Amino acid sequence: MKKKIFIVVLAALLVCACCGCRPVNGIDGRDGQDLSIYEVYEAANRARTEQGLEQISFLDFLHEYLNYDFTYSEEKAEREIINRSVMSCTAVLSGFMYKGVHIDRMVYYAGSGVIVDIDKTAGDAYIVTNCHVVYDDGSANMYADVVYVYLYGNDGVQDKDGQITEGIKAEIVGASLTYDLALLKVSGCDEFKSGEFTAASFAEEEEVFAGSEVFTIGNPEGTGISVTKGIISRESEIISVNLSTVHADDDRYATEFRVIRTDTAVNGGNSGGGLFDSSGMLVGIVNSKAVSEEIENMGYALAGSYARRLWLLMRDGCSSNDKLTRYGVHRAAAPAYDYTSSAYFDNEKNLAVIRDKVYATSSSDGIMQGDIFRRIKIVDTEGRTVEDVEITRYFNLEDALLSARDNYKIIYTVEREGEERTVETKPSFTNIP
Repeated sequence: MKKKIFIVVLAALLVCACCGCRPVNGIDGRDGQDLSIYEVYEAANRARTEQGLEQISFLDFLHEYLNYDFTYSEEKAEREIINRSVMSCTAVLSGFMYKGVHIDRMVYYAGSGVIVDIDKTAGDAYIVTNCHVVYDDGSANMYADVVYVYLYGNDGVQDKDGQITEGIKAEIVGASLTYDLALLKVSGCDEFKSGEFTAASFAEEEEVFAGSEVFTIGNPEGTGISVTKGIISRESEIISVNLSTVHADDDRYATEFRVIRTDTAVNGGNSGGGLFDSSGMLVGIVNSKAVSEEIENMGYALAGSYARRLWLLMRDGCSSNDKLTRYGVHRAAAPAYDYTSSAYFDNEKNLAVIRDKVYATSSSDGIMQGDIFRRIKIVDTEGRTVEDVEITRYFNLEDALLSARDNYKIIYTVEREGEERTVETKPSFTNIP
């Protein structure tokens, strides 16, 4: 008899406004430590970029620039990395209105978020979270009627009487059920202007590796931002998760996601939080865990290799198209799906992976059936290369395509009949509905 393993998302129910509140811990956050060394680190990386050099990790920076002695202070360095990463994470509280026969009620769900861009002068920031943190198809408007974020040191979502405390109000500017990612924006926030908060840096590597040390930062059970530590148990796998509350028991509403598995402890409320490597680089966005009486420590995070591209796509889609869906959410979600399918390949119909080689199984836009994809290069309208990725697995191709924009060049290197050749396409996304 086969055992069914349930994969559950990690948004935590906090309170129903019409029936009272329950108290939670975590309202007495402490201030972040002085992390000015990171300002030097970031300046060094900017200088390296200007010189055409690759950016380096924080640990390598300490060793190369400051002759940092790791023999006696590895623990201190790790603590500094974690404390700096904490300052790029937020608690999230989403309020949904539910229509009743006699009374309407507001229900709140706790989640987490990661700051991915910050303008300290203006007090603006973009924050990535899970789509399911701000989406509930059983609510009146499907997307959250109100979203608050809470920064480290002030991350209690309820006061001592159990009442919801308003955080920093955020706007949903992008949401994709296809990827279970959403993009929030905070504008004109004084705490961002004056505090030590910073944007997380995504790992640039296309792949992560099993056995690597990682830590998660999130808001478990709505109790405030906290850290857990573990390793990557499996670097890439596909899981199926149903994000619908109306059709929660219907597998037809499930969506497949490519994830990283970790044994790091994750719980309800960790949804949307960061999975960081030992250098403090963001490698994933936590979204779910396996639940069974016989299972322990099987958490999952959406791969950072597409999250770091997708949030930019959502931002650009929102800024170029201010129209709203009927649910009031900016239409950044539509191209987030269509760009990836427009390669114009579909994982089940147009591509096959055989012995770590990605084959085209049909012809399209200069690609011939039987071509083996070796590389994808994307060039913007100014002639700048925005992607140059070797293709060894299907997701290398799919993720890179998230960087495509209207009239960008997409140049494939393919192997055809034993010879390599390039195929150039120039897709247009102007008519995406």
